[in-house]
This record gives sequence, structure tokens and C-alpha cells, in this order.
Amino acid sequence: MTRIDTIHCSGRLETGLYRTGIRESCRTTDSLVNSLMTCFTGKPLAGQIPLVRFSPRWRFWLSVGFLILILFLTMLVGKLGIIAAIMAGYVGAVVQTGLFRIFQVQFGHHASHKAFMRGGGKKNEFHLNLATIIAFCRNGKKYRLGHKAHHSRKIFTTIKNPDAALPYRFGIRPGIERRRLFRCYLHLLIPPRFHVFCLWNRVKSNFVTRESVPWRIFTAAWLAALCGSFAVLPV
Repeated sequence: MTRIDTIHCSGRLETGLYRTGIRESCRTTDSLVNSLMTCFTGKPLAGQIPLVRFSPRWRFWLSVGFLILILFLTMLVGKLGIIAAIMAGYVGAVVQTGLFRIFQVQFGHHASHKAFMRGGGKKNEFHLNLATIIAFCRNGKKYRLGHKAHHSRKIFTTIKNPDAALPYRFGIRPGIERRRLFRCYLHLLIPPRFHVFCLWNRVKSNFVTRESVPWRIFTAAWLAALCGSFAVLPV
């Protein structure tokens, strides 16, 4: 539980209020804004009821369409000049990051548990591979095996947990002071070592260890489309 003395997002002063996380701290009185935040982050508020209910399949493909729309709008606005390109690139990157996260930790996560689609494992496997390609994270098979290990009682909350191993490798330790933790984050974000390490592992997972040749080709086409959409910006 996180204690928040003042909630600026809601425009109201609330003292001594306890909320469960960052998403709850950005609750507003406007239901449309709350819905948009949920759409971008993939994390609903406690008790939030969706304006429209979609099946998992429809939600998946609507998210694909929305992602393509954001890429198109980013390119369109970026052609208006340098300032517009910078603003479009920044806003587009924030929204796209949220959408990529949804594909990885929501669609991909449920598909790895074979709980995203009804009707057997093939449908879930298909959406798992597609979701991990769109987010450009580990290939579907590696994602499923790693997440299965994450749920193992023997390694959960230990250094062998895949979710804990990466930050531990780069100096983030349980119980360190906040200032030292902040310095660790800066040391990760500014030098290229961390970014090169993550990029290489994603490239290797998608093009070296991925067994399916058609999925490799689709991954290359998707990355070419992403890179091409930003290459047209005048910055």
C-alpha cells in the first residue's frame, strides 16, 4: 500500500488517504479521462466498469488498429515542422509505450496461461506470438517458459526469478536507499550498455532462437514498418 497525502490528479486535497498504486493515484472525476487512461495503460481502476465491453479477440484487434492509427497520426503531424515533429514524437512515444505494454503484459500474459481465448491452445499460441512480436519482447515460447518459472514456488521472489534477475544484474538490490536507487536508474537510462543489452536479447530471441521462419519474417516486416514510420519525421 502506498500512502499519498495529496492527490493532484483529481484536483482535490485528500489527507491521510491510502491507495493501492500509481494508477489509483491518477483517478479523476471525469469518466472519459479515466477510460482513456485505462485504454493507454491496460490497468483499470478498482471497480471501474468499461463503457463498451469487447471480447478478447475484438479488444486485441482494436488495439492493433489503435496502435496503427497513432503511428499514422504521429507521421502526419510530424510533417508540419520540427516543433510539431518533436511534440508528435513525444506524445506518440508515450501512448505507443502504453499500448506495447498492453500487448506484452496483458494479451501476451493471458495467452501464455492459455486463458486469453477459448477453444484450445492453438488460438492462445497464435495471439501469444503475435502479441510478443508487436511488443518486440521475448518470443512467445521463451515468454511462456519464463513466465511459468516466475510462478514457481521454488524461485518466486528469489534471484532466479526472471523478473528479478534483470534489475539485480544491473545493481538494483532490495532495501537500498532511495537516493542510491535513483542513481542506479540514472546509470541504467543514460549510458547505452543497458539499452544495447536489452535490444540484443530481443533481437536474438526473435531472430535466432525463434523456431518459426514465418514468424521471423513477420517480425522483420513489423520492425521495418515501425522504423519506417519514424524515419519520415523531419528530426
